[in-house]
Amino acid sequence: MVFTGRSISRNLRLLLLASSLCCFCRAQGLTLGLSAASGSPGGAATMNLTLNGSGSQPAAVQWNLGYSTTDFSSVSVTAGPAAIAASKVVSCSSASGVTTCVLWGSNPTPVANGVVASVSLGVSSSTTDTSSQVQLANATSADGSGMPVSTTGAGNVVTIKQPPGLNGFTCTPVMVTPPATSNCTVALTAPAPAGGASIALASSPVQTGVPATLVIPQGATSGSFTASL
Repeated sequence: MVFTGRSISRNLRLLLLASSLCCFCRAQGLTLGLSAASGSPGGAATMNLTLNGSGSQPAAVQWNLGYSTTDFSSVSVTAGPAAIAASKVVSCSSASGVTTCVLWGSNPTPVANGVVASVSLGVSSSTTDTSSQVQLANATSADGSGMPVSTTGAGNVVTIKQPPGLNGFTCTPVMVTPPATSNCTVALTAPAPAGGASIALASSPVQTGVPATLVIPQGATSGSFTASL
């Protein structure tokens, strides 16, 4: 096969056109992304689901949420401001750590960029984890005419604020001869919560003088007191 300057030029123009069209297609893509969140065992963590994109905006969106049933005992999803503005609702069904949701409406109105849904996760009161991944998969969208719109999804992490526990007890000096005192420190596994952490103290022998309670201030990981003999 013989290539002429004209055929090479034509092929180059076609290649450049195809490349431009592919870039244009990528520019039309949408992303659904979950925000990070935090919560305590027995409480709730709320993640916002945000739609971002350019070009053709969707009139309907579907996605799957994947999460640990050990860390989360319930999931509730409600429509966000961007969905409500387009007169859309969110319908979901859950089974075995997967919640499938559809954002839809009886109108072809496109949904603008912004928060399209709010995901509230009930943090299990029995979880011992300090963080848990929430996945967003199988994101699909369609415009007002029913044509598909390229969509990708991104999950995020929920930080689980575990209550602090005891992480050590030391006194300096360890051995004393009465009358004497020793400076003692109690350490926690995590910073003390709002209002501080109250630690009950007792001594043996009972003649040792220690306070009945040590309060470690909010945000601190240790507290000190003086023991006397």
